[in-house]
Amino acid sequence: SAAERLAGVVTDARERSKKKKSDKLAQAAADNAISAIIQILLNHNVGDAAAAGQLWNVWLSGLPCQADEEEGARNHKLLLKLLVEERREVIGEGGANVPRLLGILVDVYKTDMADEETSNGIGQLVVRLGEERLKQMAGSFSEKQQKKLMRAAREASS
Repeated sequence: SAAERLAGVVTDARERSKKKKSDKLAQAAADNAISAIIQILLNHNVGDAAAAGQLWNVWLSGLPCQADEEEGARNHKLLLKLLVEERREVIGEGGANVPRLLGILVDVYKTDMADEETSNGIGQLVVRLGEERLKQMAGSFSEKQQKKLMRAAREASS
């Protein structure tokens, strides 16, 4: 199926390094493929639950977008929306995916991979999660991510 071919593009590209120009092109192709995958998931009947689950996993593991800023802004905006809606396929069993996905959003906060509206939404999400939950989630974050998380919280609160 088209969805399976798109999934293959994403998986192959994300396993490459990003050093060579051809790898950058592969990453851009993967960014476009994950945009197509999320549109299929949101707008079409994928068939059985297992196939849909597999596609959700490809979309989530393909994030963050690597090369195409337009696709990055589009996908990261959708990630934020689905996270705020607590979409089951996105947040995972018992919210298991939330720390990793919050890390992605923190990474793209105020970069070319997120538009202003998305960056503002990320800040609002961080504030809504509250200090206790953030402390739990940020335990696995790099120092850079933790600083950016605090910055997002500070800027959203001011």
